[in-house]
Amino acid sequence: MSNRLRNSSGDNFLKTITLKDIADELGISKSTVSRVLSGTGRISEETRKKVLDYAADHDYRPNLVAKGLATSRSYNIGVILPDENVYSDIPFFHRCLAGITREAASKGYDPLILVSEDNSTDHLERVLMQNKADGVIITRLMEDDSRIRLLKETSVPFIVIGSGTEDGVCQVDTDNEEASFSFTEQLIERGCRRLLLLCGPLDITVNRLRKAGFEKAVAKYGEKGVSCKICAENNVAEDVIRNLTENASFGADCMIFGDDVLCSHAMEWIEKNNLTLPENVQIASLYNSSLLERYGCVHAVDADASAAGKAAAELLLKKLAGENVSDRNVIRYSLVFRDSSAARCGMADEI
Repeated sequence: MSNRLRNSSGDNFLKTITLKDIADELGISKSTVSRVLSGTGRISEETRKKVLDYAADHDYRPNLVAKGLATSRSYNIGVILPDENVYSDIPFFHRCLAGITREAASKGYDPLILVSEDNSTDHLERVLMQNKADGVIITRLMEDDSRIRLLKETSVPFIVIGSGTEDGVCQVDTDNEEASFSFTEQLIERGCRRLLLLCGPLDITVNRLRKAGFEKAVAKYGEKGVSCKICAENNVAEDVIRNLTENASFGADCMIFGDDVLCSHAMEWIEKNNLTLPENVQIASLYNSSLLERYGCVHAVDADASAAGKAAAELLLKKLAGENVSDRNVIRYSLVFRDSSAARCGMADEI
């Protein structure tokens, strides 16, 4: 039986073959074909091989709509992203979503994008009520996260990209506190003594963890004359510029920014005002991305957001299959130090 049909104009186009087509062609029952393709039941090796070979030769693809109706599954994974008006330009979420999408697609699932403003559950509640997602991935964890409470109450499988202290939550993340501590320690070892930290709102868990790591490193070296100032609650470029201006008298020899976006805001302001950074002032970011590539001289913590997204999707799919997964899943990071001279040559020290 041919797997091609002709339309009214006589052109060929591919027909999606069904279980019945395979069964009719091979002279076996539809239920036998179904058991072979689902890997269930006892089937002879000869029959199994015939079905699998035919399915592969004719590019058989399961009808996920029909399968979803039969199993009450949507074959969608809800992916909660922060409010698009504030965070749409952050490369972390783009790369994270790419990792989720690739892994989900390889298992026949599609991402369903949900936008969450701060700690709001409105969009998530609507998706869950309409059974539009089989599981959920939260890409930014909040302190006292109401979305986690909702997902627990409704028994919907979920994974968090981020670190928190709540029990029974499967998390995928870099150890942000440890990375911030190690990064700050290395900057101090390189001679920095007056450190200015600008980070985002502390109700976002990753900001709180990065601040904690920074403070631990400064405390460790306090007796060696290391001092610091911390400015939190930086949301937009205006916040960064105001804090840099107001703290100019501190005389920082190292400015550390909580993430790539805050750092790029500062660098753009420096360029716009034709300011020259003294050779003894170091610029550093606690997250590295393409936003910082043009500046060359920015030290950074490098973590693979795509790998975090892929890992989160893998874990969620395992949970949907009824498998047990670990609550703590750590993504590796590296520390990248760029001197202005090395940066011009395309070189960087990586730890």
